[in-house]
Amino acid sequence: MTRRAARGGSSHGPHGLEALEALQALQALQATNALHAPHAPHAPTASPRMMRGALPTRDGHRVAYAVAGAADGVPVVVLHGGPGSGSQPGALQLFDLTRFRVVLVDQRGTGASTPYGSVRHNRTAHLIDDLEAVRERLGVERWGVFGGSWGAALALAYAGTHPRSVTGVVMRGLFLTSAREVRGLFLSSRGRAPRAWARLRDAARGDERGMGGCGDVSGHSRDGEYSGIARHSDVGEHSGIGNHSSLSKHRSANEPHTFSNLANRPAALLARCRTTLHRGGANEAQQHTLALAWRGYEDALLASASTRRARSAIARVSRRNTRKLIGKYRIQAHYLMHRCWLGETRLLSLARRAAAAGVPLAALHGSRDPVCPRGNLRRLARAVPTARVECVRAGHLASDPALRDSVMRALAAMFIPPAHEGRGMRHAA
Repeated sequence: MTRRAARGGSSHGPHGLEALEALQALQALQATNALHAPHAPHAPTASPRMMRGALPTRDGHRVAYAVAGAADGVPVVVLHGGPGSGSQPGALQLFDLTRFRVVLVDQRGTGASTPYGSVRHNRTAHLIDDLEAVRERLGVERWGVFGGSWGAALALAYAGTHPRSVTGVVMRGLFLTSAREVRGLFLSSRGRAPRAWARLRDAARGDERGMGGCGDVSGHSRDGEYSGIARHSDVGEHSGIGNHSSLSKHRSANEPHTFSNLANRPAALLARCRTTLHRGGANEAQQHTLALAWRGYEDALLASASTRRARSAIARVSRRNTRKLIGKYRIQAHYLMHRCWLGETRLLSLARRAAAAGVPLAALHGSRDPVCPRGNLRRLARAVPTARVECVRAGHLASDPALRDSVMRALAAMFIPPAHEGRGMRHAA
């Protein structure tokens, strides 16, 4: 993999888009397997057999996971994006399951984990603890970590917290959990999809005369946790994760979320989304409308950098299962409002800690990524000079053929020992 930092930067922010990848990855990989076989590990087209389990936590969650691949394969855990998206079986298409043992983990409140959509006891530190618990449950001494978008940020945070548990980290579409990225998503990126953004703004605004439980949008949630993004400092509960400043330092916590605020202040828009999607925060119809509008905005951003086939796939899945979407975006708003209990400075510090402990890092980023700024690649390279970084002519999703192929090569290069690679090649011959 070529180590070269991406040139320039982008103002586009982060969000959870990986829920689309299962369909897109499957379609793209089945169509191009033969063409790309010489350059990447074999990706089986048959549905892989998976062993599923669930890990109960002491605070009321059940964390679901699934294992696929060879029992004696190289263990790698896959961290999905969002936050809130849940694992996608399409991620398995990136691995040669005759060589890898792949673990998919549904983060708290996502996928098959329960209670679905819950933000109670749901912070980055909890997710890191859950990963360690799953690793121990499976009897894995050390494993590789692969994550995309938010999953890439979580991968760095996990590796920096538990470097002795990690053999290496591969990241796709790096998200650094900064306020700059969140502002980019809800403000700068709206030029790519102005109509979809306007629908999101209008859905977040709702009927201000009849918001009922949404009347209090100052940032105080019903579960007693201060979730405002004004003068907020939330110290993480475990491993030093979560010490960060506010997303918006200059906005009064009690300033009303007027139409103008929603249009020009991403902090206000995100806060209104969080309040509306909170359990009991609005009626079900309002929550459905907002969740579909948020998904529509994501889809439109993706389509701005996608092929015609990808745009078609996005349109087909954008309105499925709105109840699930409410839970997904409830979690996403919860995390983004708190800068995922990380922030860029803290996250890059954890990346340096992982590298100093001998954990190799590799990051791949699409030059046309409309979601995460490609400048994040340069920031990682500056913080960790030993990291292998590559800017690919692609978008955000791993279903993009160029990015997919680069990810597959990076996974094999990072985790498959040369002797294992040689045996696999001789066996294939």
